[in-house]
Amino acid sequence: NEASQYFNRAIEARSEAFAATDAAYGLALIELDHKRFQEAREALRKIIKEAPDFRRRAEVHLALGQANEWLWRTTSWKNDKEKAESELLQRAFDHYQQALERKTEHQDFANFALGKLLYESKHQEEAISYLQRVCTSMMLDHSEVCEANILLGNYFWTEKQDAAKAREYLESVVKKSLGQEIMAAVQRQLGHIARSQNDDDLATQRYEQALAAYKDAQTEDVLEVLVNL
Repeated sequence: NEASQYFNRAIEARSEAFAATDAAYGLALIELDHKRFQEAREALRKIIKEAPDFRRRAEVHLALGQANEWLWRTTSWKNDKEKAESELLQRAFDHYQQALERKTEHQDFANFALGKLLYESKHQEEAISYLQRVCTSMMLDHSEVCEANILLGNYFWTEKQDAAKAREYLESVVKKSLGQEIMAAVQRQLGHIARSQNDDDLATQRYEQALAAYKDAQTEDVLEVLVNL
């Protein structure tokens, strides 16, 4: 609230153009942080249109990518075709690309966001190079690095049938501190990989670790692990 007041005062004071645009950008980020995605999108698009030489244009594109992505994720679509062909999705792709091309200060996050969005919208082949750039990043949040590795592990296992590569990515996640649900899913997948290679001892170990992580949960995933054991 205090930040919004200062940004608005800067704009009302009729600051020089670059300062007023900086203030408008700050207000747009606050809208984004408060999950007012439509308002953030409109404010950011106005900056793109009215201030083409804004020194933080790459960051505006990154924020616009996020606004478009979350509007896409939170919209109720009639069917999968409409969702896949949505303009919001294409705009998110475009703005993340623009942020990368214009050398955003948050290159790793832009790579992760674009890679994850491509992966989840059925463009796995395109997604992999972006995710691989950040799978060992020191600049991303711990959870985002883990998610990138999980997506890569699942891709190499389900799409490429490359057990060694899949295991490499998934085992890098096991070494980190994760939530129980994520850890259980990763151990379950590693169990499947070991089982496919007829390594029953390792598969049993992985499945038991998955069960320990699931604790008292009663889901189809738990049943699957029990059946495999």
